[in-house]
Amino acid sequence: MIVQPLPADVWTEVFSFLPTSDLCVPCFTSKTLRDVAHKIINSRDPNHRHWWRYKKQLPTHNREIPVYEESRDAAHRDDLDVLDLLGWDNSQASPRHRNLCQPGWRREMILVEALAKGSKRTINACHQKEDISGAPSVKALWLNVWPRLGEEGNLEVIQWLHNEQSIEGLPSVTWPESISKYAYVCLVHAAKAGHKHVINWFKERGDIDERIVHEIYKGAAEGGRADVLDWLEENEIHFNVTSSDCPKLADFVQSLAVLEWALRHNVPRGYNDMTCTLALRAGCAEAVQLAIEHGYINKESHLWFKSTDEQFELICWMHERDILHPEFFHSAKAYGNLDVLQWAAEKGYLTKINAGGYRNAPSEFIEWMMKMFDIEEIEIYHEIAMQNWRNVVVDTEFGEKYVMTWEIEPIEWMLQRKWNKSQDE
Repeated sequence: MIVQPLPADVWTEVFSFLPTSDLCVPCFTSKTLRDVAHKIINSRDPNHRHWWRYKKQLPTHNREIPVYEESRDAAHRDDLDVLDLLGWDNSQASPRHRNLCQPGWRREMILVEALAKGSKRTINACHQKEDISGAPSVKALWLNVWPRLGEEGNLEVIQWLHNEQSIEGLPSVTWPESISKYAYVCLVHAAKAGHKHVINWFKERGDIDERIVHEIYKGAAEGGRADVLDWLEENEIHFNVTSSDCPKLADFVQSLAVLEWALRHNVPRGYNDMTCTLALRAGCAEAVQLAIEHGYINKESHLWFKSTDEQFELICWMHERDILHPEFFHSAKAYGNLDVLQWAAEKGYLTKINAGGYRNAPSEFIEWMMKMFDIEEIEIYHEIAMQNWRNVVVDTEFGEKYVMTWEIEPIEWMLQRKWNKSQDE
């Protein structure tokens, strides 16, 4: 008996009964489920572009292969059984799946997430494997843990890492002073997330100087937190707009409220003003529309969209007013946004295209490009091969190393097509 998959409209009906929080899972077992959840969340949340920007979803390539999001979620839930099942690192996965399911993970990354959430069982398990206050762990923690603690607003663990209090149920350790060297980094992320109590604790300690004040304001602006900006002023944490290194107007583009706050406070534009461009990349359509209405953006403005999929509504809005740059589609090509490219071709923006300039595009994208513009297979094969040599990156988060990020799926598609074989074969 052949079991047919349920159509997407059935899943849409089923998912419509679920609360939004249940749809915000760390990963999905199929593209269909992910797309249905994406559609429903978009219909419920007017600020859905901000939610999806942080990549809280990731379709798995194989439900039997664990991904970092699953191990991170287990650390957040303090679930040791799941962590033991997934593994405390991804060394058990094949090189292919380590490449497809990036980022990978290690015990130190799990410890960072456990500390951020205060997951005591997981922290203790890490300590049993290796002294968490020892040099190897501290080397991984001293820079990476502070942004996460700021995001979560976990003041109790912040104080613990400063050796200012003990926490019941956690190891009795004395942290070296080096771990708090970059503690101020958490203030940027605390401001971004609206955790005023964390900022206030550092203020009472006298740990906030003018340079850090500027970073705090940038963090609040990046988070679109006009309430935090007002709170900083009310609590006499001011920044000097005449200072050469003070935040610039381009830092205040995450929301219209924040941009208006900056304009009221005479925040300077800066030498090379990129306010409009960064507002577009941030997904703040209201700020971009305001700039268009005041003549700062016109048809000659060549803007680079961070994600044409997320900003397609704005693209259509600009098209209707005849102010869309004729070559806007370059960003759609770079991100492999096939739907947007097809729309651009239908509207006459896209009349020719070269074989390169995209990142790990799906096979449907490559096949459409070949058919639409009569691109020879040999050009595509050459570009896919060359693309891999451009993808060397440096991973410095947990130790410096060079990593070759291979275009696995395009290469597999290329070989299947060339040898006339199916994926299973």
